[in-house]
Amino acid sequence: MKYEFQTRSKKSGRDDTVTALHKIASEISTLAFRVSENGQEDLEQISAVSRAKKMAKEKRARSQFFSEKICGEPAWDIMLDLFVAKANGMNVSVSSACIGSGVAPTTALRWIAMLEDNNIIFRKFDPEDQRRSFLELTESANDRMNRYFDYIRDM
Repeated sequence: MKYEFQTRSKKSGRDDTVTALHKIASEISTLAFRVSENGQEDLEQISAVSRAKKMAKEKRARSQFFSEKICGEPAWDIMLDLFVAKANGMNVSVSSACIGSGVAPTTALRWIAMLEDNNIIFRKFDPEDQRRSFLELTESANDRMNRYFDYIRDM
């Protein structure tokens, strides 16, 4: 099965992606239930354990591409947001990155500063409004993100 995500704006793009992911999850759940001999309770337990194992592996795999201190969850959320935005040709403002990180703005700004200090992201000014700046992954970080996702796809 192949799913294509088309985005019109950041918010509708997220909504489209979430809808598609729910559809994929539903199809996987249906297929897994058909395979399960012991019914829904076993399926839920197996599914949760599998997801937890996969998440733990993925988190460990991050350290092969980025230092441990950069892989804190707010930093990772910012990096994911910038990676997706770059692939879609979109800009992410500092304030949008703060909101997307899911932490208080002051905390998000500290994470952004740490990512800048480690040459993971950089700021560029909005040519239409010099008061606003956008964040972007460095080419090196974008390359490492691509390699990381290739790596975990094959896990």
